Amino acid sequence: MARVNLLGIVELCNAVVRVWQADDPQGWQRHIVILGSVNAQRPLPSQGAYSVIKAGLHAYAKCLSNDVAPHQIRVTVVAPGAILTPMQDPILQDDVDGQKRQQIARSALVARWGEAEEVARVAIWTAVDSPVFFTGAEVVVDGGYMVKR
Repeated sequence: MARVNLLGIVELCNAVVRVWQADDPQGWQRHIVILGSVNAQRPLPSQGAYSVIKAGLHAYAKCLSNDVAPHQIRVTVVAPGAILTPMQDPILQDDVDGQKRQQIARSALVARWGEAEEVARVAIWTAVDSPVFFTGAEVVVDGGYMVKR
């Protein structure tokens, strides 16, 4: 799991950076967006491996931001919360009455599951339209899960 989900991303980013470093600078227009998770910052029980891998990606993105800044390359992490995708099927498979699904939805300020399109829109904005001064950041897309008390 870590070989693909952590080291695979590291290898891919390193390959992209090597190509981009060989090009003329594009004035900070090149931007790597890494898909992290709120679980990197707030791990859930029984999701230790996933949380550790995502935390590794968050740390790698910060290191990479520093390494590539001299080449005018930006790096950002987009960290989604509870997004309803097929990845959630194992978590929800025993939820016949929908209670677990509702409990997870209520764990955020916006009391619903997020949609993949919402995360994609933030990632696209980050990569395409964000200002040059926006780099080295972790953008949380979680409906307020991380701040809910």
